[in-house]
Amino acid sequence: MKKILLPVFLTGLFLLAILGANGGQTEEWPLEKFEFMLIEGIEEEIKVRLFTSSSLGIKTYYPQDMQPVEKDYSVTFYFLSGGEVTEKAYFMFSFHPYGLDFPEEILPGTGWKMIEKKRVEEGNVQKEFLYRNHELFRAAVVKKGKIGDRIFSFVLHYAYEFGDGIYPRSKVIEDNFFLMEKGEYFINGGGKE
Repeated sequence: MKKILLPVFLTGLFLLAILGANGGQTEEWPLEKFEFMLIEGIEEEIKVRLFTSSSLGIKTYYPQDMQPVEKDYSVTFYFLSGGEVTEKAYFMFSFHPYGLDFPEEILPGTGWKMIEKKRVEEGNVQKEFLYRNHELFRAAVVKKGKIGDRIFSFVLHYAYEFGDGIYPRSKVIEDNFFLMEKGEYFINGGGKE
């Protein structure tokens, strides 16, 4: 009986050490999991992978057919077309330097026209803009907000032919966006399966 209790006791100590290292956070984020998304009105199950950035202080899940690329204050999730990264469809998250408001034009190239601007209340998101570029046959949705004293934006940018697939994929990423230092999701109800 004593031989059985020792491994149980040691396992308990190991788990307490892990929980202490996580700052008391008991929720584990698996490296991969499955989620559902709607594509053209049809619910599909997709495999998503964990993305964690200690420099940005965020984590989220992204579909396996996308590739994250992290830079100084941002991460861009590019859609993979035929296994290759395409700059025609991506979802980008950025923190903006302290003290600066949002630039109204953050999209590459010329010919972008703002179609719609609205105030929103989705967790920490405050404004949403819809842009179109008929010369490039592209569209973009820009969501801007604030979490604590940090200003951020989500940018969904896509060529028209990618619209039906990239939009639901970006929704999976956005809904799972989590700020580690505050222990909260960017969007209300984020992280739902």
